[in-house]
Amino acid sequence: MQQFDIDFNEDGKIIDFLSGNLLEPRPEELVRQNYLRVLHYEYQYPKNVIAKEVAIYYGRSELKDSHGNPVRADIVVYSNAKACIEKDQGKIELIVECKALNEQGGYNQLVSYIFNTSANGGAWYDGDKIQYFRRLTTPNNDLIQWTGIPRKGEAWDALGRRKKDDLRRPIDIKGLLRRCHNKLHGRGVDGEEDDLTMDMVRLILAKALDEEKSGELPEFYCTPEEYLDPDGQERVAERIRSLFLEVIAQNPDVFSEHERISVGKRAICDVVIELQPYRLLSDLQESEDWDIMGHAYEQYTATYLKRKRGQFFTNRLVVDLMAK
Repeated sequence: MQQFDIDFNEDGKIIDFLSGNLLEPRPEELVRQNYLRVLHYEYQYPKNVIAKEVAIYYGRSELKDSHGNPVRADIVVYSNAKACIEKDQGKIELIVECKALNEQGGYNQLVSYIFNTSANGGAWYDGDKIQYFRRLTTPNNDLIQWTGIPRKGEAWDALGRRKKDDLRRPIDIKGLLRRCHNKLHGRGVDGEEDDLTMDMVRLILAKALDEEKSGELPEFYCTPEEYLDPDGQERVAERIRSLFLEVIAQNPDVFSEHERISVGKRAICDVVIELQPYRLLSDLQESEDWDIMGHAYEQYTATYLKRKRGQFFTNRLVVDLMAK
């Protein structure tokens, strides 16, 4: 299972993912290097269509900040390699901001970049929080929150309820679960850390059950329209809660009949949009990664579910050693 570890040389310099050049290990560069890997491995964008620190022009003039300094888009994804070489603003697909601004500041920068290019949307990511945005031109020219960004060659409208056969294996499990964890905290959910952790486990189990069920389409999903509408969010939450009730019914010795997912509808939706593009379960013949659910469960619970309520988890290295 590949992890998105950043490469360093012997002097502690970052080895740039795109060029191989050496870079200073600044916090914002570490965030950007991580998301470059996300775009390449998870979304299948080739390295030759991705660029960093791209100047954005308004007419013939570079965009500048409030102090008059030229600004640069952190990550730009072009439609093809030729456009990337030529820095063609008319052939930009996505823009990602990785600066450690607040969400409003990141949104404002994306608006200025996207509306001056052909980009149809993008993301703001600070290493912990992530927000996705899509550009709409009708009825108004708006940049609105969305449920993700498309994979290479995928339409924005395809995001939401993909067929089960179109779900892909996640590569960076730690990063995926960290984003889910931060989504729960980002909603200001009340409760202790281990309560949130158990809610995350319940959501993972609901997702796993849905993958095991027959049918071409999943029930564990959230469309962009549902995500933007309070009633739609409630429909999503009810679907996920119903899946977890099935988990309880199938495992009465593990779960109390009164156990429920306790976080609110928006928090549920935030986790669903992170998990829904992926398939967590695999066929048993896929020997290299059949235990991905175990890795996911351990990764999320190992830090938090210790001692306090009596749950104990054996480190994966110890398990592997004993198995050998």
